Amino acid sequence: MPTLLTYFRKGKLDKFYVSAEKGIARELDFLTAVKVLKPVDETEARTAIPEQFYALLGFNKSAFLEATAARRVRGHRFPQAAVTTATS
Repeated sequence: MPTLLTYFRKGKLDKFYVSAEKGIARELDFLTAVKVLKPVDETEARTAIPEQFYALLGFNKSAFLEATAARRVRGHRFPQAAVTTATS
């Protein structure tokens, strides 16, 4: 099952989200994200980006926007989010 780990950054705020095909994105702390990114088999070849990539990215982006919405309501302004992704 394809999963997507996404890194979002807004100003000084850094967040990692992971989602799977079921459409549920959950936030990960930094150390957990590092463990997810570390390959089990370092000789494993890269694979093509799955067709579900953009749907999974949408789930992660929605979760990030929802998590940061409260900050915007209180008057905080953040620059545009930088997005870095990894698929597994």
